[in-house]
Amino acid sequence: MKTWLIGSDLDGTLIYPDNSPEVNLGTKAFNLIIQKHRESHTLAYVTGRHLERAKEGVKEAGLIEPDFYICDVGTTIYEQNVLTGAFSLDQVYRDQLTKSWQETTKDKLIDWLQNFPFLTLQEDNRQGEFKLCYYVSSDIERESFENSVIKQITEEFKLQAIYSTDPNNNIGYLDILPKGASKESALNFLAQKTNISKDRIVYAGDSGNDLAVCKAGIKFIIPQKASEEVNSFFLSPENSSCIYYKVTEPFCFGLLEGLRYFKVF
Repeated sequence: MKTWLIGSDLDGTLIYPDNSPEVNLGTKAFNLIIQKHRESHTLAYVTGRHLERAKEGVKEAGLIEPDFYICDVGTTIYEQNVLTGAFSLDQVYRDQLTKSWQETTKDKLIDWLQNFPFLTLQEDNRQGEFKLCYYVSSDIERESFENSVIKQITEEFKLQAIYSTDPNNNIGYLDILPKGASKESALNFLAQKTNISKDRIVYAGDSGNDLAVCKAGIKFIIPQKASEEVNSFFLSPENSSCIYYKVTEPFCFGLLEGLRYFKVF
């Protein structure tokens, strides 16, 4: 029986822009330890990427394949077939999201968001069935943005609006999702599916769209080079109900450090 669900963001947490010797060494250490505990631990990669882009990134980084991919910022879940190695969409989870996404239409939302010049619709291959994505100008004033865009998306369109930034290139991202869709809800769905209790979920993530996981009371690993948004959150009173550990080691070594801290291994 599986006893832990290990979830991790990819870009900036397990995948890095450069393939330095230290990065590669950390990846190899991660692979070896995960493989050693494969029978008792479930591994899920959690990402904003589509499945194919996620698999490409994992292959290029030399990472071990997971049991599950949670893609499109928590709006799709794919499970690996242990016999063929192929990944298939979890239809039960998809059906849950279909009910809430039908309350609006993408076209109506896109037309309205054209009124904001600081938003740029992302490329087609970054969109999803239950995900609408924009780039956000780096010089946007946060409070004004939240009042003019995020508040209306949540109150008028009854959808989720998740804003995050990439610490590596100073780009802002806006992900619009159905109510109830998130990395956190996908992890909880997987925990129920695999009969793993919530207190045995541990997750690592470096950007703003990972914070919902921590706020939900899931054990959280903060990478060494987390975004300013994540670091600021853990310096504020908002984190009082969170269970977290800030690692000191870089790259995949940091994730292993966090897993040891939470006594996963």
